[in-house]
Amino acid sequence: MANQEYLEARGRLRVIAAERATITVGTDAVHFQVCQITFGKDGSIFVQCPYFPGRNGILSSPPQDPDATGPITYDLRARGKLTSHLVKLSHHPDGNVHFSQDGKILTAVRRKTFPLSTMIGHVFQLHIYHPTGFEELKATKSGRAYLPFVFRPELPPAITLFAEWRRRRAIEANTDPPDGTAGPVTEITSRTSRATFTVFFLAQPAGFPLRDHVLLVGAETTQPLENLKGPTMVLMGGFDPHEVTEPGQKVQHTGLLAWLYPCVPNEDMLRRIGSVDVDAQPRM
Repeated sequence: MANQEYLEARGRLRVIAAERATITVGTDAVHFQVCQITFGKDGSIFVQCPYFPGRNGILSSPPQDPDATGPITYDLRARGKLTSHLVKLSHHPDGNVHFSQDGKILTAVRRKTFPLSTMIGHVFQLHIYHPTGFEELKATKSGRAYLPFVFRPELPPAITLFAEWRRRRAIEANTDPPDGTAGPVTEITSRTSRATFTVFFLAQPAGFPLRDHVLLVGAETTQPLENLKGPTMVLMGGFDPHEVTEPGQKVQHTGLLAWLYPCVPNEDMLRRIGSVDVDAQPRM
């Protein structure tokens, strides 16, 4: 999956500068398409998963106790709505984040977070279970880059993808050795867990407004869930800002956006939380 036409070097950082990129996971023998990341002309970031085999899901903006500690459990029925469409996550430059799909759903599940032009932060996490149920990549398409994550010797049953919005100059400042270059794919080590991840540096192409930032896209093996027997995906985005202006300043986490596919509703659930579909109720 060559990305030669999208390679760009600025300073000591090499990136993949493309309007659209498809993320795949696989082995040396086979790859499965997981999601698309698209940059809007205004600098917006869009994330969608057209390769998932199902259509029924739940979209939510669950609240969170800012003083809670330890693992957090979210009830997606809280501030949740059903849908029978695969939607996209939209993160706009002014910090407005929402789920949408033009002409198919109402843009009702939304929240405000960090602006892309002035801050950095987590854009999304996508938890994938049974990835072999996603659409297999058989041929690449023109007009887009591909970010392949290769697992050896076999594809794990559960994978987490993540994307973080970073400043170019900060990445360059942390390049090792100091006079070396980095990207467009490299290994990084988490400061908290000390785990090592493969990441791509994905940037907006020439002519787009937020060229001083880079989307750091990575993948890691995660814990499978025994109760999930088929392809499942949980996306989380719209996180509260985590960048602080003063040392020791506490970050407040009050909620996020999340989707879960599949989620096939019963009549009671549909009656209690409703749907965002414009043209029809979710299929039973």
